[in-house]
Order: sequence, then structure tokens, then C-alpha cells
Amino acid sequence: MTNAGQKKLILLVDDVPANIRVAHEILKHLYKTRVATSGAMALEAVKATPPPDLILLDVMMPEMDGFEVCTRLKADPTTRKIPVIFVTAMTETVDETRGFAVGAVDYIHKPFSPPVLLARLDAHLKLREAYEQLIETVLRTVAPPGEPAGAFQTETATPLVARLKSLLEARDGDAADAAQEVDNALRGRVDAELLAGLRKSVSEFDFQGALAKLDEIATKCNKRSDELPSGTLRERT
Repeated sequence: MTNAGQKKLILLVDDVPANIRVAHEILKHLYKTRVATSGAMALEAVKATPPPDLILLDVMMPEMDGFEVCTRLKADPTTRKIPVIFVTAMTETVDETRGFAVGAVDYIHKPFSPPVLLARLDAHLKLREAYEQLIETVLRTVAPPGEPAGAFQTETATPLVARLKSLLEARDGDAADAAQEVDNALRGRVDAELLAGLRKSVSEFDFQGALAKLDEIATKCNKRSDELPSGTLRERT
């Protein structure tokens, strides 16, 4: 997780240098920036250390367009969690539903409105940070006794909880099945009443209530970690 005291790093991807300069001028006082002028360069730039906290990605580029870049980013486990905001010109005809389907979190239009651009970036960076904190707080304390916490999180619980949270935020009907999978994974490790409340909220399509239950589970797990005997769980390094 990015240190909250450090400037977040934004990867700017656009084949027109003038557009990158405009975006950089808007962002430079609040964020660090990295630049790529093609889709291929973007896929290389995202691998540099540190990785970007968010990607501002132009849709219309030659050779490899933004949709293809985003598809490849979301197929790679090391980059799939980085939020992608697509950039389009007001005059371009773009199927925005396609962008969301390949994993983008938002669209913004050129020419940029500085207040709108900054507000969108701030909102999505805060969402990512809150999501990471929720996952880390819940899953750090739910590994079975004797099993390394990191292994349980990565292989079992993390993808299930992440999928459920994503479905709840999208108000997706598949959230009910995902909630049951989370219940199965965390049963016996998280308070049964909380899990039952989570399932009930999802079954009644109370998506905000279900998200609140996930937050409550995180809080309870955080308290529970203080009660566990030393050595029951191992902290992630």
C-alpha cells in the first residue's frame, strides 16, 4: 500500500505529447507523474518501481489502443488492482460501456477541466486506499491456525472478498453467490452473526448495508487480533 504521507504516482498515457504536458501541469503540485506515449510503453512503464497508484489512459492511440492496454493490465495479477481512468476527446465516439467491461473505473474528457480532473483522481485514489485497508484488516486475522496468513489471504480469502466488494459496489445480482463463498471461507474465523447479517443484506439487495457489514467485520477482526494468543497468526511481511 502506498504511504499516505507520500505523493501518489500517476501514469499518464497519451500518444500526443501536448496532452501529456497539459495533464502534467495540472497534476504536478499534488502528484508525481510518469509518462508513456504509446500502449507498449505504458505496459513497460507500469512495471517500474514504484508502480503507479493510478493510470490516466488515452483511449484512441495507434497500434495498441487504450482498451487493449487496459485488458492486458487487468489480466496481469501484478497490475490488475491499479485503477484506470480512460481519457477521451469530446469529439470522439467511444463505447464507454466497453471501457467499464475491460476494467476501467471512470472516464474523463479532453480538454481537461482542472477541478474535475483533480476531483476524479482524488476520489478514485481514496476508494483504492479504503479498499486495500478493508481487505488487509479483515484478512490479516482470518487465516486458520497453523496456516500462514499470507498464503490463506492470497490463495483463498483475498480474491473472494475482493470479488464480493466489487459486485456490491456495482449492485450486481451475482453478489448473493459471492457472499455465500465468503461465508464458506470465513466461517469459524469471523463472528457467525456478522456473516449472517452480510448474507441477509445481500439477499435483500441492500448493497450499502452489505458494504457496511464488511466494514463491521473488519472492525471486529481488528479487535479480535488483540485477543489471539501470540503465534496463532503470522503477520505479513
